Parts: sequence; structure tokens; C-alpha cells
Amino acid sequence: MGLEFQIQLIDLLRPDHIVALQHGRELEQVLANFARRPDIQTHRIPVYLVVVPRTASERRRYREEWFPSYFAGAWVQQIALRGQGLQGRVPDPDNLSGASGGLVSFNDPENYVIVLGIFNEFDPKEHILTVLAPPFDPTSVASVRFGSVSLDLEAPPGSMECHRFETSKRGQPRARPHTPPPGL
Repeated sequence: MGLEFQIQLIDLLRPDHIVALQHGRELEQVLANFARRPDIQTHRIPVYLVVVPRTASERRRYREEWFPSYFAGAWVQQIALRGQGLQGRVPDPDNLSGASGGLVSFNDPENYVIVLGIFNEFDPKEHILTVLAPPFDPTSVASVRFGSVSLDLEAPPGSMECHRFETSKRGQPRARPHTPPPGL
């Protein structure tokens, strides 16, 4: 995240406390902006020495090792989206190409993840989302977040996940919008 964004976000949220987990002094540029604010207490906590930073490829490999066991007991389920909050890269109901296989989280009212699912299909007329997910109580879902990662659980190691992008009318890749399109 950009420095200015971090500062503006903290300013917008107006927290009573800032907890900074640092390896060294990498957050000091951000923290300096709030050092003289009497309404904010800053807590600097060093990262535990046994915590080893991982590269993007190491994190991806870890996820790819974890996903098959997570989805081992999963089954295809239909979830009603009417009345649910929709977040993230919400697919366009008129153009669902590329949406299949997308990672979806089902969240509680405090936006904590209840369960992850894999997008299978969407019925725009009935507002029903079909996903592959471990068993969960759909009545506890308050919102659905559509992610940018697609999963293919049948793919060989190293190619299970990829990032989804839609194509603009000019054929240029661009990120999907973060607001739900009409009708979803």
C-alpha cells in the first residue's frame, strides 16, 4: 500500500490505538504523522524472530498445498444472493465468462469469513449462486466477497490458481469493478 494511502486511511478511521508490527523501522514514516496526536496511542511491536518472510511464490505454494484439503469435504451448494451484501470483483450477470472457478468468501455480519467457496454458476433471474464449498449455514451469511483468484483443484502443483481479469471493449485487460452491477 502506498504511504499516502496508509496515512489517509488512519486519519479517516480515527483510531484510539495504532498497533505497528515491524521488522525494523519500516512503518516509522507512517507513524511519524500521528506521533503528536494525543488522541492516538501508538504501540510498536517487533515481529517475532521466528517469523520468516515468504516470497509471493512461497505463499502461493503454501496456499496450493492447503486448498485441496480445505475443499476435500466440499459439495456443490446453491446460495440465495437476494438481500446479501456483495463485495469485491462481482461478476457481471450479463457476461459470466471467466467467473467460473473464482474464489468466493461468505462473510458474517462483522465481515469475518465463514467459509470459502469456488464459483460454479449464477442464475441472474433467481439470484442464486452455485458454489463448491465445505458445509456451512447459509443463514449466517451477511455478505459475499468475490475474489480475483481462480482455482482449479484438478490442476498440477504450481498452476492451481491464477488471477482473473476482464477484458475491456478494446481488448485491454483491466480489473473488474468493485461495485455490483445492476441486477445482481
